[in-house]
Amino acid sequence: MLKMLEKILAILTRRERKQLALLLVLMLTMALFQAAGVASVLPFISLVMNPEIITQNNWIQAIYTYFDFPDNNSFIIATGLLMLFLILFGNAVSAVATWAKFKFVWNNNDNISRRLLQHYLLQPYEFFLNRNSSDLAKNILNEIQFLTNGFLIPLLDFASRILIIIVIITMVLIVNPLITIIAVLILGGSYMLIYWIIRNKLAYRGGRRLRANRERFKVVSEAFGGIKEVKASGREVFFLEKYARASSTLSSMQAWNNLVGAIPKYILESVAFGSVIALILVLLVIKGEAQGIIPLVSFFAFAGYRLMPAIQDIFQTSTQIKFNQATLEHIYQEMTGISTREVIKQKNIREIDPMLFDQEIKLDEITFNYPDREEKVLEKVSLTIRKNQKIGIVGATGAGKTTLVDILLGLFIPEQGQITVDGLSIEAENVQSWQKIIGYVPQQIYLSDDTIIGNIAFGIPENQIDLEKIKKAAAIARLDEFIERLPDKYHTVVGERGVKLSGGQMQRVGIARAVYHDPQVLILDEATSALDNITEQEFMEALEAAAEVKTLIIIAHRINTVRNCDTIIMLENGRVQEQGNYEMLMQDSKKFRTMATARDKDDKNTKGQD
Repeated sequence: MLKMLEKILAILTRRERKQLALLLVLMLTMALFQAAGVASVLPFISLVMNPEIITQNNWIQAIYTYFDFPDNNSFIIATGLLMLFLILFGNAVSAVATWAKFKFVWNNNDNISRRLLQHYLLQPYEFFLNRNSSDLAKNILNEIQFLTNGFLIPLLDFASRILIIIVIITMVLIVNPLITIIAVLILGGSYMLIYWIIRNKLAYRGGRRLRANRERFKVVSEAFGGIKEVKASGREVFFLEKYARASSTLSSMQAWNNLVGAIPKYILESVAFGSVIALILVLLVIKGEAQGIIPLVSFFAFAGYRLMPAIQDIFQTSTQIKFNQATLEHIYQEMTGISTREVIKQKNIREIDPMLFDQEIKLDEITFNYPDREEKVLEKVSLTIRKNQKIGIVGATGAGKTTLVDILLGLFIPEQGQITVDGLSIEAENVQSWQKIIGYVPQQIYLSDDTIIGNIAFGIPENQIDLEKIKKAAAIARLDEFIERLPDKYHTVVGERGVKLSGGQMQRVGIARAVYHDPQVLILDEATSALDNITEQEFMEALEAAAEVKTLIIIAHRINTVRNCDTIIMLENGRVQEQGNYEMLMQDSKKFRTMATARDKDDKNTKGQD
């Protein structure tokens, strides 16, 4: 339990830990008032049964005299009202404590989920290459709620019930130690025995619930993500059955946890009721008459009325905490142990000054390897890209083109070598400043379920979007005529992942997104592969005719795309094999001529098929 407490406290911020301490103080206050309500029962019932106690008990007589009550009935009525006040006020404090508890818990549900999202987003790019996005989404949107409902709320309930039990047992222990000790041994011992028997099963089934929930999210993500292929191949039943297995496991684990938490209540209520009957009979034998035992029995009955729910809650919350221990371990690991290197605290990129770029970008002996691969993806790659140059990068599949682009984008840190801009080395501390002057168009464009405006100005608040710049970017991407034919024009919603657009239209939106920010360096990674030759040529001409000349880095499948580049870099097996302009390479490089000829044939065949 202590290790679990350490982990939950590690997840909370300092401010949240202070709020937790204040909440525990409020819960202690609640316990004291509930105990006071219980304590007031014994003197009230005793006075009702035997008013002569007023003169027999020195403490009661002193209170009676001090407040100058006119008669015994007035004193008994006042005692009853005091008892009622203590009970009602104790209930009011309990209500306030409950409100404070849920406010604290759900605020933390919100805060922890936001911190986990932030923690993921600030991880280096390679982190996402090894993680399933549905698993990350599940952790943020679902497992945090399991942590809240199944661990944090039960933990607070456990603490409050422990406080109530300690205070009330201390009080009844003073009144009658023997009966109290016997009751604690019977009830407490029974619950502890049951918990000891099932504790390992709780942890095991909690782990199964976590894995089943992960599988549910994964199946749903895969089914909807590949819905076109699922429908075309008739694989709906496959995904339905796969989901049903995971969902059935999850529901059975949850049902089992709820069952074992509730079952002991009915057994031990019978034990408690039988104990009260036995107590009455024993006291009757000892006292010999009923009148003398009524106050004591009433007192213990009311104490039991307060204690039994608290004891049951202790057991139930203990089972929930144990069952959800795997969730706590998982979230704790996600928030504290998923990255071995320090994550740089990033600012909002709109608040960062762009890096100065007046002369050249230089790659010096860049070497890179993915952690799970032995061979080098890039090895000693050196390039110089001058401002306003147009650079083409070509090569066979697996040559390292996209990896080189990812390093240029600051997504990967090279194992060896460095990138400099006007002599300034690109490091983790200034990479966002460098990224602010880059526009990037990948081969596969991500579109959100938003308007065309929202997708072109991706990541920009709506009140900061410049519609004129949107239209200018759309014109450069040769998207404007298509948009103007739409009923809602620029306010047309494109659907999830751009499902309402063709591949070529999606790519044009991606191009417009990149040029909207008017970057100094524009990187096109197979960005025109979904465009026909005529549209591609129109786009390149429009880009060159834009208001400001840009430094272009073009990764291309078609040699014709990079034909007009100032320099063409030919990569092979992660190394620079050839470089020069188109005419030079066609004349001097057999490999380049072979590639150009093969690609030209592919283009002609594709055009013939179309």
